[in-house]
Amino acid sequence: MIITIDGPSSSGKSTLAKLISNHFSIIHIDSGSIYRAITFLAIENKLITNKKVQVENIIECLKNNIIEFKKNTDNKFQICINGEFIESKIRNTTISNNVSTVATIKEIRDYVLKLQRKIAINKSIVMDGRDIGSIVFPN
Repeated sequence: MIITIDGPSSSGKSTLAKLISNHFSIIHIDSGSIYRAITFLAIENKLITNKKVQVENIIECLKNNIIEFKKNTDNKFQICINGEFIESKIRNTTISNNVSTVATIKEIRDYVLKLQRKIAINKSIVMDGRDIGSIVFPN
């Protein structure tokens, strides 16, 4: 079972998704955290400066790092890079100020789309994001 929640920024998607996840005891995936993780990698590797993005280098960086969701100590799924939980590192002003620039890049969107679909294979999940029901899981 895949439950999707679409909507604009700050519309309550994640809040609703967490409630549904808890009610049905299924995995909640915050798709925005994937874009934030990629933005974090780009900034850490100095691949984004003044909102200018080195797209080819970010794609190469993604090939050398594993972005995934793992259970934390509270038994909730959170974003990780190479096994390290990074939730606290992706919720800040620097990431927020750059994530929309990264998220508009076609190659990044293609990467995230594949990752989102891979995450959902053989799992019951609720996933929230701006285009989850319309693009990622249209059926």
